[in-house]
Amino acid sequence: MQQPKTQKEIFYCIAIGKTIRRLRLTAGKSLNKLANENEISRSTLSRIENGECTAQIISLQKIAESMGLDISKLFEQVKKELPENWTIFEDDHL
Repeated sequence: MQQPKTQKEIFYCIAIGKTIRRLRLTAGKSLNKLANENEISRSTLSRIENGECTAQIISLQKIAESMGLDISKLFEQVKKELPENWTIFEDDHL
């Protein structure tokens, strides 16, 4: 796990974390239960939920599936946490 580097990465990681926490609580799962289901440590999941580190895509897919979601649905939920027309990439990266 890496720490986000740019302001946009930080904001995006926070949005992912908020979404995962909201979905986890809605599903009635504890931090320990979701971490164990996905074979990641409780502290790593906590750091992801708090937007303190980036998560590998495979970890996000496992987390989404353990809550009954396709990863695309997870990112649809994340998008709701972001400002309208927001993207992680700067224009010069497109």
